[in-house]
Amino acid sequence: ERNLFIIVTLKSLYLRVSELSEHAKWRPTMSDFTKDDDDFWYLTVFGKGNKVRSVTVPQAYLDYLKRYRHYRGLSSLPSPDEDSPMLNKLRGSGNMSSRQIRRIVEQSFDSAIKALYKDGFNEDANYLLAATTHWLRHTGATEDAGSRPLKHLADELGHASSETTDKNYIQSNIKDRARSGVKRKI
Repeated sequence: ERNLFIIVTLKSLYLRVSELSEHAKWRPTMSDFTKDDDDFWYLTVFGKGNKVRSVTVPQAYLDYLKRYRHYRGLSSLPSPDEDSPMLNKLRGSGNMSSRQIRRIVEQSFDSAIKALYKDGFNEDANYLLAATTHWLRHTGATEDAGSRPLKHLADELGHASSETTDKNYIQSNIKDRARSGVKRKI
């Protein structure tokens, strides 16, 4: 459950590992998840450049959050004063480090790759061989790039400039552009 929660969180919220892990300047807790008066959920993260930002939480993500919290013996959804670590260590106290999170993601990828090869999905397995924790962030953002305004995607990713988002995520949809334009009239 913890592995699934980590992977879903990195991909669907477009997070860097450093934004999910504990370090000298940040200790993620469950109270970093908040809900506003309109029932929109957000996750506060401490990101690149020592900036705190709010990331919107999609409705479908809440099922994974509830599932993970149930696994940990916590109530259904976080409360504003909850001090539980976001990703508690199995041994010791506090949150997991970036290194621990990376290792879990790599082990999950390795298990998936082995299962794909076993089931004859060699091409998919070979593709997943190149996956990293940052690949999850990039994949999530790229998948959503066609359905979200550039400014919203840039804010979610924590990019100071929409130009960075456009260059790295929107332009990566060149095959979609090619598909949509292949039958243009001359």
